[in-house]
Amino acid sequence: MKKLFTIMFVAGVLTLHAQTTQEQAEAIVLTHIQSVVTQPYTLYFNTGSPNADGLEITTLNEETVQIQHLCYAYYLAEFPAESEPARCRYLFVKVDNANLLELVTDGGSPSDMSQWTKIGLHETQAYTLLPYPNPVNDRITIPVTGAGALIEIYDMKGTLLVTEKTLGQEEFKLDISFLTAGIYMLKVNDETNSVNYKIIKK
Repeated sequence: MKKLFTIMFVAGVLTLHAQTTQEQAEAIVLTHIQSVVTQPYTLYFNTGSPNADGLEITTLNEETVQIQHLCYAYYLAEFPAESEPARCRYLFVKVDNANLLELVTDGGSPSDMSQWTKIGLHETQAYTLLPYPNPVNDRITIPVTGAGALIEIYDMKGTLLVTEKTLGQEEFKLDISFLTAGIYMLKVNDETNSVNYKIIKK
């Protein structure tokens, strides 16, 4: 017998005057994941979304997830330690207002993966702290490790806009007030790690 899930709003992440783009939705999802997920994961995007008729997703456990809003849909397969159960996280970003909806199940991956495409694989989380605040107005604080790090910011076309070097601080404050509102890629390179974050400039 199938079980029907009820989806709950988890956050009003970002309010936009125009409709949310797929790039903005992905940035919202990745920012949320970075704040709640600490184990390795694989992120998938549902290529059939957004769909004006809504989405119905059936899991391997014969559970049904129904979404009646126009949303971008994401599926996160988490890989916790052996002593913990595997979890699946469904994330939905509404097109009209960018609100984020979330559902977490135990082992309930989609039964049909034909419309899901892999967009991210994260085997480690080198930085336990995340750049904040995100979204950001003027100054963003970036945790760094080691003797120093190279901080770079790129636009979504891959153009390098900012390059800064830290001098051994545990946290580095970067002024990005001159950037226009939008989504950017923040790259942190230190002696042993290279980590990318999507940030939203308000």
